[in-house]
Amino acid sequence: MATLPSRARYIGGTDASVILGVHPRRTAVDLWLEKTGQAVARPENAQLEALFKRGRRLEPVILEMTVDKLRDRGHHVKVLAKNRRYRDAKHRFLSAEIDSELEIDGEEVNWDGKSVHYSQADKWGEPESEDIPIHYAAQFMHGLMVHPGQRQRTLVSALRSLDDVDLYWTRRDEVTIAAMREREVRFWTDNVKGKVPPAPTSLEDIRGLFPKVRPTNIEATPEIAAKVAELREIGKQAKDLEERATVLRFQIGQFMGDHALLTSGVRDLMSFDTETRSSFDLHSFRRKHADWEEMFTRRSSTRVLRFAAKRG
Repeated sequence: MATLPSRARYIGGTDASVILGVHPRRTAVDLWLEKTGQAVARPENAQLEALFKRGRRLEPVILEMTVDKLRDRGHHVKVLAKNRRYRDAKHRFLSAEIDSELEIDGEEVNWDGKSVHYSQADKWGEPESEDIPIHYAAQFMHGLMVHPGQRQRTLVSALRSLDDVDLYWTRRDEVTIAAMREREVRFWTDNVKGKVPPAPTSLEDIRGLFPKVRPTNIEATPEIAAKVAELREIGKQAKDLEERATVLRFQIGQFMGDHALLTSGVRDLMSFDTETRSSFDLHSFRRKHADWEEMFTRRSSTRVLRFAAKRG
């Protein structure tokens, strides 16, 4: 029997947001497949792993910048520990690795550093506030829940530029912690140990739960047949709308001619400016380097839901 990866043996901080349904990219089904050793390798998983490793490499830098910033403000700061893992006193499968633990003016706090991509910068509120992305808040609250010290706060350092960090806080909330604990325990006992998958919430979940296709038919119920008809009608409407949009774009562009901006009083309506784009000439590459193309081609399979071809 294959040995499950270590993360399949406990619920960690990053799992909390998935179980609560607030993670931006992962679902409870994704997590269940991982914990039960059924997860299939996907390109997006490799991307997430790369982001995780990038964050790990930057942690020492972000921590150093944080300590320097706090000390410059006159605070007394001491680093107590780094990357310690803790387990819940009652439910040992609830676990958390705390990036660092600090003592700030005599108060012990958890610390976490995040490297924020520019595309996600607007998800963070004003520095010194508790306005952080909700999936991170769930992770930090999980850490406060599991840590035996009953700490009241997690300091979060967001690296959004090369020379400074923004500081945020997550404060302990016992009502939230109680609700989180109940959800996480139920997921572990009912779903992971009970081997019952959570209810799917996306088509990707369906693909994950049923990756293999049986060469069989299933008769549509009247309700499902109506949904198929509705989906087909939506497709026709979308095509009609796109055709209408093409006509409107032409008519507006024809009116604008060589003007860069279309206005209505003080309002800017549309721009028709020049943009420079670069693209990879795959056709020429294939003709000149057919052997290279095969070397760098990665094939994958997935189930595709589409309308069936008409018989006869």
